[in-house]
Amino acid sequence: MAALFADNAIFESPIGGDVHRGVGAIRSAYHSMWDGREQGVNLVSLNVAGGEAAVHVQVVLSGQRVDVIDVMTFDDDAKIASLRAYFGPSNIVTL
Repeated sequence: MAALFADNAIFESPIGGDVHRGVGAIRSAYHSMWDGREQGVNLVSLNVAGGEAAVHVQVVLSGQRVDVIDVMTFDDDAKIASLRAYFGPSNIVTL
């Protein structure tokens, strides 16, 4: 996942949580979120306008489904410059 980000990218998941800057910090954030657990990500919708995108995904992890809206910007090399994830307790369903 971290390879999709620009070297100086910003990752905030969820909004209002910690802001991770740079590929190393983003890699650590993903590792701490997933912690080696099996997970799946299903694309629900994708909307692109210029160098920005909004993506609705459903993440299935540890017997839960989380509906997430990711808002991203991209740099000139098509790497993610910023990703902000919108979700909260009302978006989590126990399976």
